Amino acid sequence: MDLGQIIRNRRKEKNISQKELGKALGLYDSDISKIERGKDISLKLLAQITSVLELDILDVLVDSGYISATSIEKHQIIPWNGASLLTDADMVYINCFVNALIEKRGK
Repeated sequence: MDLGQIIRNRRKEKNISQKELGKALGLYDSDISKIERGKDISLKLLAQITSVLELDILDVLVDSGYISATSIEKHQIIPWNGASLLTDADMVYINCFVNALIEKRGK
C-alpha cells in the first residue's frame, strides 16, 4: 500500500475529515488531498501526520515500502518491542546521554 493510501485509510478510520486533519497540521484540506493522492511529503510532516492519526511512523514507512523491517531491526539501538515502554522523559534522557557521548568523543 502506498503512503497516501495508508494516511487516507487511517484518517477515515478515525472519522477525521481532510479539513480537520489539515487544520490540526496547519495545512489546507487541498494539501491533505494531494498527500493522499501520492504527493511527496517531508519526514517532518509525515511525523506530524502520524502523530495526529496515532500511527507509528516506522510502521507506516515499512508498510509503504520505504524501509524494510529488517533494516530497522539491524540498526536499532533499543529493542523494537521495548521502545513502546519508553516515555517522552526517557527519550529526552537517552538523547542527552547520546549527545554527551558524542561530545566526549569529539574532545
